Amino acid sequence: MDHSVLDRTATPFSKENMTGFRRFARRRQNVRVLLYAMLVLCDVIAIRAAFNVGLMVRGPQWLGPMGFDLGWMILPIHMMAGLRWAAYSHEAVQSRLESIGRAWRAFMVASALVCMLLVFLHAAPLVSRLAFGISIVLAVAFIAIIRTLFLTVFVGRNKSWMFGELLIIDQAQVPSAYTGDVFDAHAEGLVPDIRDPTQLPRLAEVVSQYDRVVVSCASKERRSDWAQMIKCYDVIGEVLLDDGSPLGAIAVDRFRGHDTVVVARGALSLGNRVKKRGMDVFVSATALIFLLPLLLLVALAIKLDTRGPVFFAQPRVGRGNRMFRILKFRSMRVDSSDVDGKRSTTRDDDRVTRVGRVIRATSIDELPQLLNVLMGDMSIVGPRPHALGSLAGDKLFWEVDIGYWRRHALKPGITGLAQVRGFRGATHRQTDLVNRLQSDLEYISGWSLWRDITILVSTVRVVVHPHAY
Repeated sequence: MDHSVLDRTATPFSKENMTGFRRFARRRQNVRVLLYAMLVLCDVIAIRAAFNVGLMVRGPQWLGPMGFDLGWMILPIHMMAGLRWAAYSHEAVQSRLESIGRAWRAFMVASALVCMLLVFLHAAPLVSRLAFGISIVLAVAFIAIIRTLFLTVFVGRNKSWMFGELLIIDQAQVPSAYTGDVFDAHAEGLVPDIRDPTQLPRLAEVVSQYDRVVVSCASKERRSDWAQMIKCYDVIGEVLLDDGSPLGAIAVDRFRGHDTVVVARGALSLGNRVKKRGMDVFVSATALIFLLPLLLLVALAIKLDTRGPVFFAQPRVGRGNRMFRILKFRSMRVDSSDVDGKRSTTRDDDRVTRVGRVIRATSIDELPQLLNVLMGDMSIVGPRPHALGSLAGDKLFWEVDIGYWRRHALKPGITGLAQVRGFRGATHRQTDLVNRLQSDLEYISGWSLWRDITILVSTVRVVVHPHAY
């Protein structure tokens, strides 16, 4: 691959060159997605070539029982298993051995599942064991050969061009061997104060362009503050050390000859983000089509009930602690709507309209968030988004627990693990928030597509709940 499309002179990160950094980050991301797609093509070529040889050995009838070509049956299962074991991911591009190992695992799983299906359908006697065995062995060999050739020719030895790296300095010197991108936090007036909600979105604008973020801070006391900040974003986060101790470290690494502690790994790999986004688009688009009559009926009822807009748009904290506007059906009177979210809704709240009581009790007011999902601001499943002014008891959410901001490493969701466990409604006590936060962090650390599906199914049980008012 021509790496010149990604070459540029490293410059200090500033507002003036922000557009250039974003453009370069998008280009780097597009190239990586292209590489992953080409890995899929490599596997298709390898598996089809292997089964074509098998067809020549015994003839098509012996590898196509009941009219189903076994090679084509294995391919989709192999690709789904490949997504599960990151055979089309950054790790699979970084290392040839890792790439081959992940692809082999996916192919073995696909082959085993097809064999089980043949036995279940009593079709095994219709398959030539010789042709099928030759096809399997050749597929394993072809996957290794084709992936090795592809990674050697198109990726090469130096893979730094496809992995965005940023050094944040806080009154510290840039290592002499470092020639990459640098953000001077002190010069830009950015302070690592996790209790200041204005600092988190500012840092999000910077780190969202990168995969790995390393912090070099002269003050040992502030390193823990930086460690807490970096954990709030979906990046690999590290803090440079001299002779200090780990700050909630999950691993140790090296950066230009210096020790670092890894304080964050990022919530999801690119492959997992693709799977999650695919599910979001499919579910939200399908739901909008089927629910369109209901949405139109509710919109008409709101217009007839009280004056004002159909939708209520409120700023909420999204992925990476960046703000977005969440959409809901308006359930309160316009003159008493709480845009800042400082006042929790109570039972018999005089701000809620007649139609509002019905749509809030049945969670219908949340349905416009399907549009937020399609636009990419939200996910179907994830931590519920909160307003900055939300209170738990008499404290702001982030004042209750310092780990609050870490829940924003993923996109917020229409439903989530906390909701299906019953932790929803008004937060009159601090424990109401703590219970939700624990569930949110558990969800982020243990994400899987299957868990999203089970949460989505479980949501049906809590659509109508006693705390909805």
